[in-house]
Formats: sequence, structure tokens, C-alpha cells
Amino acid sequence: MLVSLKLKKGQVLINEGDESDCVYILVAGELAIYKYDREAQRHNVIAHASPGEMVGEMSFLDNLPRSASVKATTDCELQMMNRTSFDNLLLTQDKFIQNLLKTLSDRLRKANQKIRF
Repeated sequence: MLVSLKLKKGQVLINEGDESDCVYILVAGELAIYKYDREAQRHNVIAHASPGEMVGEMSFLDNLPRSASVKATTDCELQMMNRTSFDNLLLTQDKFIQNLLKTLSDRLRKANQKIRF
């Protein structure tokens, strides 16, 4: 089940290091995805999300802490799916799809950990 959500420009959706309990689909607006650089003590934008894209998927799939923060760069409309709804949806899928999602998430997290500023 998807739940509608609105963010105002500048509002933070996800904080790096937080636990994951939902995944988001951007319907309208733009989101900035950024990581904190401890040495420089600043945030660095690593990507932007446009309508139709998902955010928060990696930690949602592998149950590890959020790997980056996400903030609205414009007013945004999103759809949110919680873990229970996603798990129920995933149970209807073949094991191949479940394993594919896990593998892609693992590879993306490893690549994300190599990002240096």
C-alpha cells in the first residue's frame, strides 16, 4: 500500500545512518542525495532524484542503516511504502526476483562505500 507524502523545499526526508522502515517514489519535484564528509565537515551532493525515481531503496532492501541523506530541493510529492507492505508484495514474487534485489543492493552499497571526497 502506497501512502502520499508532501515535502517543502529544504525539508529532509532521510538522514544518513538512520534505520530504514520505508521506501519512497518521487512523484513530483526534485530531491538531492548527499553524504557527509567528516574530514571537511560538510555535506556533498552525490546525486539528484527526479520524478519516477526511488530513494531509500538500498537500506530498505538490505536492512542496514541509510547510506546517504535525502533533502527536497523543490516542493515534492512522494509515495511511501512501508516494510510490511513491501514484504507482502515481495512474497508474491519469485525467489529469483528476491535474490536479484538483494544482490543489486549489496553491490550498490559496496560501490557507495567507496565514494571519497
